[in-house]
Amino acid sequence: MSARNRAAGFTLVELLVAATVASLLAVLLFDSLHVAADSSRAVERRTDRTATIALVDDFLRRGLVAAIPYPAIGGTARPPVDFTGTPESLAFVAGPPAHMALGGLHHVVINRVSGRLVVAWDQLLRAGAGSPVPSVLAENVKSADFAYFGIQSPDRPMAWSGSWAGRRTLPQLVRLRLTFEDGVAAPDIVVSLALAGPPQP
Repeated sequence: MSARNRAAGFTLVELLVAATVASLLAVLLFDSLHVAADSSRAVERRTDRTATIALVDDFLRRGLVAAIPYPAIGGTARPPVDFTGTPESLAFVAGPPAHMALGGLHHVVINRVSGRLVVAWDQLLRAGAGSPVPSVLAENVKSADFAYFGIQSPDRPMAWSGSWAGRRTLPQLVRLRLTFEDGVAAPDIVVSLALAGPPQP
């Protein structure tokens, strides 16, 4: 090929080199966009998770601060309070949030159902009259472990326990440990009950 013909166009080798470089740049650009998209999704998941934990924390604090030592139905002279805590669930009596506009005292139940942390409200005077519709507090929950702080027996100091039932007072503290399905554990949520009263066995 003469010098004149080479100046007029590109050789096949030059075209192949240019195509290879362009392909490499496209791959690098795609990888960069993929990494950026993954990072954006990860940040979004963390933001959603933080908002979920904050929602659960706020609900527990508002709900348990409003918990009252309502006497359970029974024939004893000093009936226990209507508060039942297990490692998997929590049930107590409180007034509903103002925005619900339901009025009166309600039986509140918080537990994990099918990977969700849910709460159900049932008006105390109408308990059992209908099936309360649960509200979802958190999705993709692997475990929700409750614990209760108070006096267990007259000869023992106050300590954490996995259950609280049949007592004459509310526990001093309630703790919730949430673990999500991806293995991420939320910080412990610990709430002090305003009407717990003096420790009693």
